[in-house]
Order: sequence, then structure tokens, then C-alpha cells
Amino acid sequence: MVTFTARRSKPELVVPARATPREVKSLSDVDNQPDLRLYTTIIEFFRRHVPGVPEQPAASSIIKAALAEALVYYYPIAGRLRELLRGKKLVVECTAEGVIFVRAQADVRLEEYGQPLVQPYPCVDELLCEVGDVRSVVGKPLLYLQATSESGGHDSASMVGVDNDGKPLLTQASLERMVTRSFLFGKREIAALRSGVPACLAQSATVFDIITGTLWRCRTSALEHPPDEQVCVAFVSNARGRWKRDPPLPPGFYGNELFGTVAEATAGELCGGSLADAVELVCKAKFRVTDEYVRSALDIMARGGLYMKVALNRTLPMSDITHCGDDSLDLG
Repeated sequence: MVTFTARRSKPELVVPARATPREVKSLSDVDNQPDLRLYTTIIEFFRRHVPGVPEQPAASSIIKAALAEALVYYYPIAGRLRELLRGKKLVVECTAEGVIFVRAQADVRLEEYGQPLVQPYPCVDELLCEVGDVRSVVGKPLLYLQATSESGGHDSASMVGVDNDGKPLLTQASLERMVTRSFLFGKREIAALRSGVPACLAQSATVFDIITGTLWRCRTSALEHPPDEQVCVAFVSNARGRWKRDPPLPPGFYGNELFGTVAEATAGELCGGSLADAVELVCKAKFRVTDEYVRSALDIMARGGLYMKVALNRTLPMSDITHCGDDSLDLG
């Protein structure tokens, strides 16, 4: 596996390109949950040079200028989180203090990461900014971005920002026996999985439903849970389309409206049953997120409670980012 060391510049603050409102924004009860107060990481790889275009500016310069422009519209990201009520409530002070930006260079070609490009990436820490304690978010920049120029006309951009993520997954299997593998599900693989469930379910189930049901069964079998032990798969559902409360969500609202839901079964039922059984459990959990479910969850959050309790060592967390627009992201 390839190894390399990135040569980094000193961190600098990037502020909005133009004046922005100075105000305080309260976080919603969804975004204010204690378990969600942490930084999470995104890494994007992209081609730096456009063929046939001479004298192109450095990608890091383009990204830095674009970041300053974006902060005009998403100006709370340039602010800082503050605690109220002894830490029970967070607010964003829109101070325009800016976000952290680092330029870096690495003598590595994209092809050296391996093909296809899948995680875990080699030397991934060299692509990331240093943020310190990822669970310490108050009073710190909300976004850390490193733009790394690599050999062969490719760059990477890593963004470490305050976002929603779960706790580390704990398993009862020995870590020495665990391996990391990536699996790519293309049209052929999805078609093969769909052929293993009844036609009516194959037509109504989404790709996410099929893959989630499959991985849930495989993981449960691999971890050798006792047959009578309850196992879960947890994922979030976007409630924006189901929001019927008054007042409605304001235009441009970019807070989270994601609510978790869980499918449950005993390990024996899950592994002894069919793929169709697992997919049906996933579908039922997804359709459980109704307007009434959202209202109940919000009421519990407002009181500081947990509306969804699962044992992490028996739960598979899943997420679907295929509709978040990441495939249309233009890094310049």
C-alpha cells in the first residue's frame, strides 16, 4: 500500500467575501442532541487540470475564493457555537470569524490509492486538518478544510465540520479478527438480489431497502450473535416531505429534519428467515416515520430525552447519501 506525507501550510481563517448579518441562531431540537455534537469528515477527490486550458490557477486558490463566496450565503458556518442553560442548548453566533483553510501538497498519484477508489484510503490522516478533540465543538471553527494537490493532475479536498454522526460502532467480535472490505453494488448485483425476493416486493423496495436487508443479515451471521439475541438495523429518514406542523419550515432552512428509525429481530429469526423477511422489516421501519412519529420524537427531544434507544453492539447503522447532491459537487 502506498505511503506519503503531506506538506501543509499554516492554517488560515477564511471569512465571508462580503458583509453578513450579525445575529444569533438557535439550533432546532433535532440538531441540539448531545450525541450529535461532534466533527465529522468528508473527503472528495477531483481532477485539477482541464485539458486544453493553459495557465490554470491552483486548485487551492479557486477553492479558497469559492469558500469565501459560499460563506456569504451560509454565513452561520463562519460563526461559532455557544452554550446556553449550562450546556443544555446550543446557539450559533453569526460572528463572521471564518473557517479554517489549509493548503497541502503530496507526492502521490490518484491511481496509487488503488482501483476502484474505495475506503480505507492509505495515509488518510495526511489528507485531513488537525481539529483536536472531535467532540469539543463550542467556540471553535465549524469547518476545517484542507485542499491537497497531488501528482498526476488530481487533488483532494477534505472537510471536517460539525455534523450529525453516530457513536463508534462496538462489536462483540475480537478486533484482531475484524477486517475492512468495501463492496460495490452495481446494476447486476442489485438485479441478482431483487431476484431473491417476491416480485411484488422487488418492485416496491428501493435499492437502499435491498442492500440494507442484505447487509443486516450478513453482518448478523458473521458476528455470530446468539439466536435469541435481539439485533437491529438503524437509519434515518428525511421528514421534510412529511412536515405538516405549523409554522412550516421557512424557505432556505438548512437545519436537519432527519429522524432515526429501527428495524428489529432476533438473530435466529433474521438469519433463519429469507432476504424478503429482512427487506420487509426495513420497509416497515422506514414507513413508521409518519407525521405523528415526528411530533412524538420532537416532544421527547424538547424534554432532553432519547426517542430511539438501541444497543450499539447489536445494531448496524446505515445511511443513504445518494440523494444529497454529492455527485454534482463542483470543486472548481
